[in-house]
Amino acid sequence: MNKLLCVGLSFWKKIFIQKYLKTYKCIFMSSSYFNKKFSKHISIKSNDNNFLYNNSLAFWASTIIRDQNINLIEKEYQKNAHSSDKQSTVLHIEDGFIRSNGLGSNFYYPYSLVIDKTGIYYDPKNSCDLEKILYELANDLDNEEYLSLFERANSLKDLIIKNNISKYSVGNSNNSIAKLIITNQPLDNQSLNRFIRDYNEFIKKASTNNNNSTNEKKIIFVPAQVDDDASIVLGGCGYSNISLLREVRKNNPNSFIIFKIHPDALSGNRECEINIKEVLSLANYICTYELTNIDCINLCNEVHTISSLAGFEALIRNKKVYCYGMPFYAGYGLTVDISVEKKHPIALESYSRRNKINLFSVKSNLHRHLSSTDIGINNLIIGSLILYPTYYNWDKKCISTVEDIIDTLLQKSCSKQNKLCYWFSKLTKPFRKNFLNTNNLLEQYQIKENYFKN
Repeated sequence: MNKLLCVGLSFWKKIFIQKYLKTYKCIFMSSSYFNKKFSKHISIKSNDNNFLYNNSLAFWASTIIRDQNINLIEKEYQKNAHSSDKQSTVLHIEDGFIRSNGLGSNFYYPYSLVIDKTGIYYDPKNSCDLEKILYELANDLDNEEYLSLFERANSLKDLIIKNNISKYSVGNSNNSIAKLIITNQPLDNQSLNRFIRDYNEFIKKASTNNNNSTNEKKIIFVPAQVDDDASIVLGGCGYSNISLLREVRKNNPNSFIIFKIHPDALSGNRECEINIKEVLSLANYICTYELTNIDCINLCNEVHTISSLAGFEALIRNKKVYCYGMPFYAGYGLTVDISVEKKHPIALESYSRRNKINLFSVKSNLHRHLSSTDIGINNLIIGSLILYPTYYNWDKKCISTVEDIIDTLLQKSCSKQNKLCYWFSKLTKPFRKNFLNTNNLLEQYQIKENYFKN
């Protein structure tokens, strides 16, 4: 069995990673050990470097923006791979797009991971396995294989929409929200009462507006992201939550804007500094826990995002999506790519690659009746949900498929959780410096609750 050097993984990730890498024997090492070897410029002929370079390397992809040791390690490995005939591989690991019923930061086990040998999907500056998969779909697959995948994607799309599937919540959307809005019934939840009232008033005003301006009728969903998220750092094209919201409001002065705080920020698990008073001046409604991303997507006309997965989830539900960063689903003609229009260098570099991939081609006459958008979305589903991730069913204890994982998660409100890690994290949180800012953020939400009482 081949050895895999897993570098810089947290204790929590060491618990589950071997299940996804059954063809390897995982050897866990700190990134500082590697840095010590590289900093001394040890010859490739040395015993230490023979051990390193004769084995493949794996690390959690997002650590590359926080740990310079890993950044150096990857460059050294890539250099060595090009200068020798050794078959060592670098694996970039990250959560998949349908993960669990519960946040990863609350130690719910991942039912899907991405294991990428080229790059990672949220780094638009460099290619990744997902782009290669999408290219092969358009160019290399034979008709029979493609037809099977296309039919599977079509069924998967219907399954996702019917059961309110999202990354951290399978089947937990507020199915009655549409009815509540129509009936305008009073609820115990003050913030949701205010939302229903204001939403209904906006719809009523829009429907009676004499100028019939499209801009008057738009409901816009803006999902917030955490400040230190790798997709923001690598593919945000300079945008932050507040600069995004300012631009959306400037360009849509009469629209109803729903701004949803990221659940990791609400829980205090991740840092996210937002000036709530300014957000209140820009958004019509700030959403916390009362509505899910899927609720907000279903209620809106458009989604405006930097690089949130909510944009992909909105595409699946046939919503118009504006991307201000360069997420994995942008650059193919399915989204409005603001940073490409503004000629941001990272966006242009990514667009130049992805624009060569034709997601709108279909290799069977059976699907010629579909719109080009439906074809493109189905092809994106094939790549990003069927072929790109690896799925592991923690209930059945085996590698699985996306359909099986959805079926498993639909049967439970919460998926498998590591209670020991969760409670240790909760007990030690007050002593960890990186959580101080998030606690301050949570205090700011009291402003929001007081605002709802008015």
